[in-house]
Amino acid sequence: MKSKRLRIFTFLSLSIFLGILLSGVVLITASNLIHNKQHNQIQLVEQFTYSNLGDNAKLLSKQLRGAVELEFLTITDDSGNVLYRYIEPEYNAPLITPILKSLSIYTEPASLITSNEELHIEFHSSYDQFLRPFTHLLYFMFFAPGLILGINMLIKVNNSTKTLPIQAEQANAANGNKLDKLTGLPGGPEFIEHFESLIKEKQGLHTGHFLLIRATQLQHLNFNLGYPAGDRYIQLIGFAISEQLTKDTNLQAFKLNGFDFGLILPNYSAEQSEQLILQITEQFKESFLEENVSSELSIATLFYDETTDATTLVAQANAQVEAEAEDTKAV
Repeated sequence: MKSKRLRIFTFLSLSIFLGILLSGVVLITASNLIHNKQHNQIQLVEQFTYSNLGDNAKLLSKQLRGAVELEFLTITDDSGNVLYRYIEPEYNAPLITPILKSLSIYTEPASLITSNEELHIEFHSSYDQFLRPFTHLLYFMFFAPGLILGINMLIKVNNSTKTLPIQAEQANAANGNKLDKLTGLPGGPEFIEHFESLIKEKQGLHTGHFLLIRATQLQHLNFNLGYPAGDRYIQLIGFAISEQLTKDTNLQAFKLNGFDFGLILPNYSAEQSEQLILQITEQFKESFLEENVSSELSIATLFYDETTDATTLVAQANAQVEAEAEDTKAV
């Protein structure tokens, strides 16, 4: 929530800052242009005063109003008597005009005296029509940064929304790569990681049993009946194990390698472990129907506690299975 508010605050602050900055450029540009325009108009008015040899106020006023857009014009004689006065009718000036005035960067009225000093002229040009396009530009420059930033944010949100399914697929694919394709069980590295985290979380209060189940007939099936038969063999063992996982969610099963399955039985006693082995083997034998192939599985059971190392545990279980296999051959 805080990060969202911060993003909104940053967006608004940046939009306003850039809008004011760009608007300032427009205002300064407009101010420079009208000052240049006023300078040219003063020179033009001076030309009219030079050509008005008789200092005819009426003629001069007509010339000035015809040549310059005026906000007001006042012509007086050297005694201060008003000979001519014009004031532009009031109407809505463009927004930029009062802004320029409030910032003191608008033009000031100009005063001139004819060459024989009989007429005094005070005038100020009207720049409303000239400044009207700048008002539109001022609006645009103020709101454009917010609009551009908003569109940019929408594009980013849209792109992130599009990438979410892709990221989810990639995550699922990554997780899928960690699972055994035949059984759907996590692999050996996941067993090590899970076992170590399990011991660490319990902080010395955790014990249980570990089962190593070896698919002893896999090599025979692959060589004599083909790999599909071997794959089916592995799948049936995995199915028998998975059936027990549905009955006790505390159990964790892993496909350690091509031949071996590993089961973590938290807080299981030796008797409970033997009962679980019996259930798994019975489930497997019911589904394994290959003729002339033994349905017996090699299984090792080891106790573990908080001092047990995962790699050592697997090595000890493997040694126990191999020792039992040697004993079987000797008999």
